Amino acid sequence: MPTRVLMAGESWTTHSTHVKGFDSFTTSSYNEGGTELIAALDAGGVEVTYQPSHVAADHFPSTREALAYCRSAPSSARRSQRTGCSSSGRSSRAAAACS
Repeated sequence: MPTRVLMAGESWTTHSTHVKGFDSFTTSSYNEGGTELIAALDAGGVEVTYQPSHVAADHFPSTREALAYCRSAPSSARRSQRTGCSSSGRSSRAAAACS
């Protein structure tokens, strides 16, 4: 059985104000800092489920059952690396905490 990791966080939004003379401009951007770590873990055979900060804030597993599901769900059962696990074949409470 391969090692599975649930990685949460390492994402942020940046809102900047640029001032030049009397003019000001705002820019916003979304960034993820875990891309290289996730790629390295994947290359080493580790299955990573990634929840960016804004997803983990609402959907990080809050029970042992939900965390165990996220760790045990096969890759094909997980929705994507960005959102977590799917509910196929598991209790709805566990899946809701991990999706």
